[in-house]
Amino acid sequence: MPLVSVAQIQVYQESPFSFGAMILSEAGGTVTLSPTGDRSAAGGIVLLSTTEFHPLILSVEAPYGTIIHIDFGTEQLLFGENGGQIGLTLNASDPISPFTSLATPPQRTTVYIGGTLSLGPRSTTPTGVYSGSITVTFIQE
Repeated sequence: MPLVSVAQIQVYQESPFSFGAMILSEAGGTVTLSPTGDRSAAGGIVLLSTTEFHPLILSVEAPYGTIIHIDFGTEQLLFGENGGQIGLTLNASDPISPFTSLATPPQRTTVYIGGTLSLGPRSTTPTGVYSGSITVTFIQE
């Protein structure tokens, strides 16, 4: 009887999300960051260009030819250093999910993931740094 082996994938964080600086009005709003690094705002948010911003950058080590799906899950919460919380919804990747690993280990495929922050009004979303842990699920075929 032949042995059956299941190849595993490994995911490494290369750089966390950085949505940059913004000014929030009383109305609240959203900030969207694409996998390619484009940033936009809706509602009562003014984006500042004084800080750097970039998508979540991961690298995936998988056997050549492995088909990989990304499950972005549901909205996840980030917590402010001065109180408050904001929602983060992951929404897109580059390469687009599903994708095929074209790197032979130990080489890796770089994956850029975009997302949208949902901010409440200034009265419930204090100024400061927001952070937290997020979950991204990679599923191999």
